[in-house]
Amino acid sequence: FPPELFDRFIDFLHHDKQALKVCSLVCRTWIPASRFHLLGCITVRPISPSFYSMGELLDSSFCTLFKNVRKITI
Repeated sequence: FPPELFDRFIDFLHHDKQALKVCSLVCRTWIPASRFHLLGCITVRPISPSFYSMGELLDSSFCTLFKNVRKITI
C-alpha cells in the first residue's frame, strides 16, 4: 500500500489520542503521521517539573519529538 494511504487513515484518528499512540507503535513508517497529531499542541506549566524537563529535552541531540510541535502553551 502507498504510505499516503496510511497517512490519510491516521489523519482520520486525529481526535483519538489513544488510537494515535497505538498507531505510533505499529511500525516506524506510521510514527511521523501519529506524532504530527499527538504533539502538534503541547501545554506546559512554568511551575511544573515538565517545564524544566522540556528544556533539557530540547537541548538533547537525540530529541526527535519537538520537530512535530507547532504550538506550545505556557
